[in-house]
Amino acid sequence: MMLKMLYRLPRHPIDTFYDLKYKKDKKWWLPAIVALFGFLLVSIIEFQYTDFVFNSNRVDRLNIGILLFRTIILFILWVISNWSFCTLFDGEGTLLQIFCLSALSLIPYEVSVIIKTLLSQLLIGEEEIFLEWIVLIGIAFSVYLMVTGLYIVHGYTIKRTIFSILLTVLGILIVLFILTLLFSLVQQFFAFVMTIFTELSLMIGG
Repeated sequence: MMLKMLYRLPRHPIDTFYDLKYKKDKKWWLPAIVALFGFLLVSIIEFQYTDFVFNSNRVDRLNIGILLFRTIILFILWVISNWSFCTLFDGEGTLLQIFCLSALSLIPYEVSVIIKTLLSQLLIGEEEIFLEWIVLIGIAFSVYLMVTGLYIVHGYTIKRTIFSILLTVLGILIVLFILTLLFSLVQQFFAFVMTIFTELSLMIGG
């Protein structure tokens, strides 16, 4: 089923997303999970294996935690944020449907990154524009699939779909702001506790 879906999605995205919405018997979560972890995998591959001519990353400083945040964590925030706002605005999509359509929509981007990484081994610096266009096409196709999928599963108009996407991004930014604030407060709290502990130790030792 998974290979059939991956073949069908770019050719008939509307039919595929209607199946996602109305055909409850299919195991959509399996290809969605594969696509999601593929998102992390291609990010690692791009970081490590893009030819040095086109690669501004320090390949000896690969940080899985940062890549995990930029892919899996942000993706989960996207799904939860979209579901939360669309529930308030009469969206018909379930949390699982949003997860599946969002993950499957990442596939064109993932394919473009793989192609870019492979071609980077063959092209010269002056041909970097071709690599950029390949990734831009992948991103555009993924955005098209994402918008189409949300439009179908939520039963929205195009304008309302775009509005829900903007609200989703706003929700993610709010969550990130709160998490950053909490992290800063926790850091300050532990620094305060360590300062008190150090002073007490000096007083007792003195």
